[in-house]
Amino acid sequence: MPSSYTPNYQLNQWAAGDQVLREDFNADNEKVDAAIRAVDQKAASKAEQTALEALQTAVAGKAEQTALAALQSTVSGLSASKADQSGLDALEQTVADLSASTAAALAKKGNLRVETGSYLGTGTAGSQTPTSLTFAARPLLVVVAGEDANLMLLSGQTASGQSSFVWGSYACFFTWEGGTVSWYDTHGMRNVQMNEQGRTYRYLALFQTE
Repeated sequence: MPSSYTPNYQLNQWAAGDQVLREDFNADNEKVDAAIRAVDQKAASKAEQTALEALQTAVAGKAEQTALAALQSTVSGLSASKADQSGLDALEQTVADLSASTAAALAKKGNLRVETGSYLGTGTAGSQTPTSLTFAARPLLVVVAGEDANLMLLSGQTASGQSSFVWGSYACFFTWEGGTVSWYDTHGMRNVQMNEQGRTYRYLALFQTE
């Protein structure tokens, strides 16, 4: 048994004459695991809230420049929970490369509608088993968020949707058919395709209103 404990998490500390038991190590591991999990959940929640608030600003009737600025603000907000700046740089570049036709549509209408939701990963990946989302209408933009990555799909493009991770970025290929967008990773990587088994993914879709 330890003769003392750490002040913050009550982890075991042994003196030279203390008996060391396996149960004490197991108890310490459980406390450390719980503390790390709590930090991960707090970071993920902050990133999702920041993204939602930035995109909701666009709904207030802003045109081309305001919409782009709000999306770029979303990327900047995510930096607080990302360790690798290269992943964020790739995501910012995707926002900067919005097609001229989509930008013109935003400037013409100005009013946007946001739809959010989630899906549970099935553990499949590759061109034969793409991941897809179906909406009542075709969205202008779809952003999918996981615990350690984000995927951005822009209407009108058919390749190079960016999956940005804390350690780097990867490209997904995607197709649009009516209100359904489907995407896949050519190497069959489930995490890049945002479809790991049993993992919950949240999405945000941006629609143009009449």
